[in-house]
Amino acid sequence: ADTGPQTGSLQGFWITAPSANITISNFTTAGSGGFVGGPGQSGLSTGIVIDNEQFTTATGEMLQVGNVNGFRVENSNFNSGDALQFKMSGAAQGVSVENSTIPEVRFLQPTSAAVDVAFQNVTFPALAPKVPTFSDVLGGPATVAITGGAWQNQVGTFQHGTGMAFSISGLSGYPTPSS
Repeated sequence: ADTGPQTGSLQGFWITAPSANITISNFTTAGSGGFVGGPGQSGLSTGIVIDNEQFTTATGEMLQVGNVNGFRVENSNFNSGDALQFKMSGAAQGVSVENSTIPEVRFLQPTSAAVDVAFQNVTFPALAPKVPTFSDVLGGPATVAITGGAWQNQVGTFQHGTGMAFSISGLSGYPTPSS
């Protein structure tokens, strides 16, 4: 669906589970980025694509991802203060974020729920105040692969929390150990 600008309500979109093969394109919001397969829903949302989502204000809003398998965000721009948030009761598998700007990624799943996400050519801009780019609030397992892109949040930190495992390749601005 080509949704265009959001006017009136600032709730964003809702994709409830179970659902499959949905694409949302050109979604512009001054509020919530949307909810996909929320934590209180049974079943999975599969084959979901969010293409060219634009947050127009830095309001602390988010795109919240729940129980998904095959979820992709591409060509999207989140403003500083806006986040990609994982909050589910089951799993988020086959998640990818490509060619986008994402200031903050939050993992809010319980230890029984796993997230598997790949970032390709994503810019992680600086955040103020000192907010980590990646945070794992509840200690749920998260496997994060990053290929290419740029990390610009040196004023903050890269990560906070214990449940995350990272594989990083070619991320400009990310400190590499000296040999």
